[in-house]
Amino acid sequence: MRSILIKYLSNNRIITDVVLILLCALIFLLPSLYKINLHDFSIDQLIVGIDDWNRYARHAIDINENGLLISNDSGNYLIPAGFLYNYFIALCFELFGENPAFVYCMQSALLGTTIALSYFIFRDFLKPKTGWLFLIALIVLGYLDIYLNYSFRLLSENLAIFTIMLFFLFLKKMIFFNTNRLQVLTGTLLGISQLTRPNIILFSS
Repeated sequence: MRSILIKYLSNNRIITDVVLILLCALIFLLPSLYKINLHDFSIDQLIVGIDDWNRYARHAIDINENGLLISNDSGNYLIPAGFLYNYFIALCFELFGENPAFVYCMQSALLGTTIALSYFIFRDFLKPKTGWLFLIALIVLGYLDIYLNYSFRLLSENLAIFTIMLFFLFLKKMIFFNTNRLQVLTGTLLGISQLTRPNIILFSS
């Protein structure tokens, strides 16, 4: 009977978590959909320039047209620093077409998902009311900082915050349930995060 009750509560929590992830993602996705209808986000303008978002766009197009090696970058890859982020953009372009607006929407949804994951990491250490206040604070700060300043630019921070939060979520699980599978998964997420945003290498030191 006890095992059935634990399984029931566990399944209910999974459903609640999924719903919360979807709600947080929608909180940031819906205003993004509204914003892309008001502005023309042209790929032709984006690929011209020397800023990181211009270079990421050019690399992503090159990946889709010429293969994974980024042939328009002669010699060793140097800039922008977020190497793996190039392939994230290339995947978005491949799935949705070469329109940065769809990447911005994806990044906005990832931001909402990241906020939900942040809440999952800390909620077991907080009282229920404190936990909900923490979640609301995350949403507000996420909107005022990351959404307004990063979500509508091709910058590796948009993907890195998601992979880093996944890393910490599974690191927390590994502390309590130290299995080989969790060790491999946690290490893999740390590697992905470093390839996405190399300046987080201090995490592995």
